[in-house]
Amino acid sequence: LLPSKDKLEAYGYIKPCLDSLGITDSNIIEMPPEGARFSKLIMPSHVKLRPDVVVPAIMSLKEYYYDPDFDLSYPYLYISRADSGLRDIFNKKEAETLLCKYFKFKKIIMQDLSFKEKINIMMRADVLVAVEGSSITNCIFMREDARVLSFRPFVFPSLQLFLSSLFKLETYYQICDFSCAEATWYSGKLVVDMKKLIENINKMMGCDKLFRISFSERFFIRYFLFSTIIKEYFYFKIIRKIKNFILRRKILRYFSFFILNVLTKISLSRKYH
Repeated sequence: LLPSKDKLEAYGYIKPCLDSLGITDSNIIEMPPEGARFSKLIMPSHVKLRPDVVVPAIMSLKEYYYDPDFDLSYPYLYISRADSGLRDIFNKKEAETLLCKYFKFKKIIMQDLSFKEKINIMMRADVLVAVEGSSITNCIFMREDARVLSFRPFVFPSLQLFLSSLFKLETYYQICDFSCAEATWYSGKLVVDMKKLIENINKMMGCDKLFRISFSERFFIRYFLFSTIIKEYFYFKIIRKIKNFILRRKILRYFSFFILNVLTKISLSRKYH
């Protein structure tokens, strides 16, 4: 028994899982909009993060969907949230340039891939970088001791913290600030510190990757880093503080009322004269 397809966002995950268990469309009933009544209904309990249940289930999916002839193999993966307006990277252009151009990460969007493609791509990846959320949960299909770098705000649900230990992944967390003070963990955009990002990637690689590239690339990446730091300093440290000060003190609101009042008086004076 499943909810209707138009009301179940996770249908793209549930249906392939049922296929691996031999449950075909003929064995699936979609709940009608008006509901239904059953004489007997078996409800499974939530296993949460029990290793004796979750790990064998994921291993079974990997064995079922593994394709030895799969031709898409990327050792370094970056999962983009370009298709989602929630919890994306605020300075995305700089972060993606650094990851994809200089560190040779492959940018992918999970929603563009089938369930089988997701599993086979993740099984062949050595390093994964992504924003904390549903997309990075695909790391459960990576091999043991694979490395994961997660961008997350300080306040965030801790589910992914347990997944890393459950599947024996070497995980790094880069804590990021929000782009504005009013943002929430669910929808806010994260500001990625470029200098910390380079340090974390170097730790994941086990060496200073900057000294493994050519002199020209080394020069441009350091110029890129310097310009990014300068821009972040002037924008995020100064302009953002001014903006938040204005919003919190309601100066902008009072100033708008003042301008509106002045314009109203001018229009009235022109009308009667």
